[in-house]
Amino acid sequence: MAAGRWSGAMPTSVWRLSAGGAAVGLAITVGGSYGLGWRWTGFLQNGSVWDWLHLLLLPVVLTALPLWVRTHRTDRAPWRLAMGAVGVLLAVLILGGYQLGWRWTGFAGNRLWDWLHLLVLPIVVGCSPLWFGRDQRRSLGRGWRLGLVALAVGFGICLLGGYQLGWRWTGFAGNRLWDWLQLLLVPVVIPIAFGWLAVRIGEEREAADERAARARAASPAAPRPGAVPGSAPGGGGTASASPATAPAAAPPSPARPGAEGLAG
Repeated sequence: MAAGRWSGAMPTSVWRLSAGGAAVGLAITVGGSYGLGWRWTGFLQNGSVWDWLHLLLLPVVLTALPLWVRTHRTDRAPWRLAMGAVGVLLAVLILGGYQLGWRWTGFAGNRLWDWLHLLVLPIVVGCSPLWFGRDQRRSLGRGWRLGLVALAVGFGICLLGGYQLGWRWTGFAGNRLWDWLQLLLVPVVIPIAFGWLAVRIGEEREAADERAARARAASPAAPRPGAVPGSAPGGGGTASASPATAPAAAPPSPARPGAEGLAG
């Protein structure tokens, strides 16, 4: 029994130890790089917010996604608050990086093309629950459809402006089909693969349910405990078929001697 409990709890404990060890190692490395000048780490040369986003954005999304799938229906308010805080923080950093001269953000000089390289894959991975089935899409409501339509329209406008109207801030000019394939091939393959997998899982579940229904319909009903074979359903056994008989009449008592003479 103890071995079973240990084997069941072992994956969770190993995961926690691994995550804790990785966090401690990262903290020591960051502290040594910025506090003690450890040049071998390379953190000093990649110390802007832009560099850290390239390093951590996708792992953070992959880590938060299972937790969101399990808790977003019951804890919507905390998730909305967290996403809103992230959005506000990112807007402040963008404003400071492009308008206020915050060089430590590393945003200056990066155009829309560079932001697409940073954000497309994490966004597609974060939206992966949409490709698993109807239940996930219904739980998110219709807002995600409007969001996708708005993104598609905005992307088309940026393409037109970047290649035809000379919008330099897009960074699209000079990028050809090969560059776009490098950018979008993996993000396009992911939803296609997830959609195919969702369809396959749905078909297998439907087939399994159909086989189980056929098996239940073909198997005879099991007799209830205590039931006598051959008895009618609902009966508590075989009742006696003999009719109820009335108690036998008592024989006449013999006349006492001399009773007739007294009667005469």
